[in-house]
Amino acid sequence: MASWPDSFELAAQRGIGHMMQHRREETERLFTHACRIIDDNELTHYNRGVCLLKPDRPEEAQEAFEQAVRFDPNHADAHMEFSRQLIQSGEHDRAREQLTTALQLVPDHMYTRRLLESLDVD
Repeated sequence: MASWPDSFELAAQRGIGHMMQHRREETERLFTHACRIIDDNELTHYNRGVCLLKPDRPEEAQEAFEQAVRFDPNHADAHMEFSRQLIQSGEHDRAREQLTTALQLVPDHMYTRRLLESLDVD
């Protein structure tokens, strides 16, 4: 990449463009850069988390989803993705909390409901 965009909007837009082209490394760098410019944008943290899932970087993905939830407690997908990372790291109680919140926000989300039910079986 020739130069870093100096505005949040440009970095986020370029990140989305690269994401649509499946250019994972550039996408992750741009979203990380956008998060440095403006740290409290939940969608940028969420998108960064999605990027980090692909190269199997679960700890960083978990951190990104946690930031997304912190900045927008009403982002149901961020709660669900955060819970998946928590399950992988063995934090089932915290995952249950995130899934419950996601279902409160979107009660008819079947995948989230099934994931919560699978935790309750354990």
